[in-house]
Amino acid sequence: MYVKQLVPRKGGGGGRGRSGGRSGGSKGSPASKKHAPSSFTNSRFSNSFKISGTKSTASPYSDGGGKWFKLNTGRFSGRMSGGGKRQNVYGTRTFGSGYPYGGSGYYLSSRPFPYGFYPIFIQEGYYGDDEYSDSNSTDRPGGNLVAAIVQPSYNTSSVTYRIVGDNSSISAVYAALVANCSVANSSNCIYAFTPSSNSNASMWPLPEQVIQWYRASSFALSLDGYNNTAALASNQPPSNSSTDYTRLPDTPLPDGLNTTFLSCVNYTVGESVPLLDGPTHLSALDIVQIVIWSFQALILIAIISRHFYLKFKAWRMAATGPSTQNSSSEDLLTSRLEDGPLTPTPDGRERS
Repeated sequence: MYVKQLVPRKGGGGGRGRSGGRSGGSKGSPASKKHAPSSFTNSRFSNSFKISGTKSTASPYSDGGGKWFKLNTGRFSGRMSGGGKRQNVYGTRTFGSGYPYGGSGYYLSSRPFPYGFYPIFIQEGYYGDDEYSDSNSTDRPGGNLVAAIVQPSYNTSSVTYRIVGDNSSISAVYAALVANCSVANSSNCIYAFTPSSNSNASMWPLPEQVIQWYRASSFALSLDGYNNTAALASNQPPSNSSTDYTRLPDTPLPDGLNTTFLSCVNYTVGESVPLLDGPTHLSALDIVQIVIWSFQALILIAIISRHFYLKFKAWRMAATGPSTQNSSSEDLLTSRLEDGPLTPTPDGRERS
């Protein structure tokens, strides 16, 4: 079966974040807006980070989106990047799955980066991933490739999952898993990942151990002991444009897995794996608050305006005064008398 878009288990999962007690989290981060556990949102792993060679940033729990853009520096200058949304972050167990655009063919060479991250170089000569073989390249978004051991805190010997991706993404996702799924918190769980080869399969995870690809094959979840024959290098198509290739069906997951724990892990990875920060959208609450603040500001402006108007009116009256008005009337009457007596007119009015 595929694990995809699973509902998180009730109650979260322990709430003992790897970063609990550390400072550095942002109250306005996507993780905070998505109501992620406080042990995660209060940690530095909830913060955004810069994507090398671009003006973009990426954040855990970001919705992604935005416009595509062309890379103009680095090894892949000229390729399209960005635009991928959280709703499309899940792939399948097939390397190269989950591309919202630019995912034609079987091999990953020459493909765009819809989520801004490079595909994992998981094994030499595997589906064209040699193009991304410089796993320690300084321009790899998120940093060097690393992996992390994911085990349930209630029984670390029962099962071992692994996550693999860039350093920044692994650090953030692992902290989210500890906070949300009762994952055992170990200081040495994260290690440098070196891709395997046909002659050396000692570095796990192997492609056939992956049970879920995410973010256009730039992040993966694997299960130790799982062997998906459909994902073996020996069963990949001979070329990117093979016309007579039929992929084998995936090997079922082993029986006896704690599906509640697995569902929590899969869901949390899908929700927390960092995406490029898209345009900011105001929530309904933000809009209501802006309307209220604007209305209050108008009232305040009206009160202040009336206050200054009344003060100005009082000052003007004091400046012109009643004596000035009376003297003007008297001067007018005197002027008319000096012109001569008033003569009545036929209509009864007086005329000078």
